[in-house]
Amino acid sequence: MGTWTVINPNGKEYTGEKLVRLCLNAQREYIGEEEWLQRLKKGLEPDPDFPVVVCLCGSTKFKDEFVRQGFNETLAGKIVLSIGCDMKSDDELFGRMTPEQFSEVKARLCELHKRKIDMADEVLILNVGGYIGSSTRSELEYAQASGKKIRFLETSGS
Repeated sequence: MGTWTVINPNGKEYTGEKLVRLCLNAQREYIGEEEWLQRLKKGLEPDPDFPVVVCLCGSTKFKDEFVRQGFNETLAGKIVLSIGCDMKSDDELFGRMTPEQFSEVKARLCELHKRKIDMADEVLILNVGGYIGSSTRSELEYAQASGKKIRFLETSGS
């Protein structure tokens, strides 16, 4: 996926955050300040007609907890995003890889999980026994920086 760039008639380039600001300002001018603020506020509110999306984050060594919490969250009416594979117990798939291949696949899976966090309304950290490993810590920090609502399975370890 490439980066969008807009060049105005004077030759000034807008990308990234500058492009977002340019678009928001243009929209605000077009529809008016009051309407723009109402739409912005509404966009930040959860849609009552759409289920909350929760992303489960935690060590894959707690695979059973992922299953249990996925079940609980689903029964609570939420859409659940979770791990797609377990690199620790899926030795058949990952055990034959070189360390370089394994590192590359793990990095891709970590990025994929961050995209799941992007899609989620909230994140549930599966901190079994208070444990939060380096990958989970990275996901937690990413979710915090993204402004996601964060819950912990165990409050004593948070």
